[in-house]
Amino acid sequence: MIYVFILKDNIAKDIIIKAIFEIFECACVFESDFSIQEEKENNQENTIFFELYNLEGKGNFKLMLNIYAKENNALELKIGILLAKTLNTIIVISDDSINPYSWIMINSNGNITKCYQNTVIENDFFEFD
Repeated sequence: MIYVFILKDNIAKDIIIKAIFEIFECACVFESDFSIQEEKENNQENTIFFELYNLEGKGNFKLMLNIYAKENNALELKIGILLAKTLNTIIVISDDSINPYSWIMINSNGNITKCYQNTVIENDFFEFD
């Protein structure tokens, strides 16, 4: 399963890794730079892979965090709330609606609100109202 989180603040990678360990209670966390074949070969239980993308200059949110996990009972919203609280930041996740510009915003207290991507400003893809 892939979980995509857009983070308001530019948080250090080591802090994000620590948060992933705490939330998933996993054995290993690896920054992924892998192909589909490598993923199959590293098909270990209780291992989490992640990708971290810098969004500086692309709006008012600073990082995109993709987490690849074999969690069958973990939900994106639950993980998002835990990440927002643990990292003390605002996180935006998909609301799974048909509208590609509507999202769910989670604040550092775990409160959720609906938000919309600002489509007026060009080249600022991760600008939210």
